[in-house]
Amino acid sequence: MKLLLPSAIIAVAFLAFGSSGFANKGDAGVVKERTQMMKSMAQAVRRIAPMAKGERAIDGVTLRSSAIVIANHGGDLVRLFPKGSGGAQSEAKSEIWSDMEGFNRRAVAMTAAAATLVALSSSIKQPALSEQFKSVGGACSACHRQFRAKKI
Repeated sequence: MKLLLPSAIIAVAFLAFGSSGFANKGDAGVVKERTQMMKSMAQAVRRIAPMAKGERAIDGVTLRSSAIVIANHGGDLVRLFPKGSGGAQSEAKSEIWSDMEGFNRRAVAMTAAAATLVALSSSIKQPALSEQFKSVGGACSACHRQFRAKKI
């Protein structure tokens, strides 16, 4: 019983004050995680782009694996932008949190476009690849225009 009371007090204190006391550590982790996720998606886009532009033969395996990366990460976007995780170390605009519904719509659109690319990857030909890749890129760009601060 003596050990239970201090544990209960610590638990209550954590619940009452924990989110503000530990937010910076958590936010840095979330910002780092989403930055890594964005870099991973950018690498996937760079692998697809030469095929979409007709500069390289379509490699269904590379196309599919890269499109899967984009589609899977698209599903994580909203989770990785919890309220209060903006700030100096983030390129995220405050509009993400004031228009979370709009942000979610953009994430869903990008995920759907990438999922379509995954579904078509085994049999897609030019110019269909180019068109579908433009849909993915357009969804990414629309979100970045609205919700990402310009790099200085």
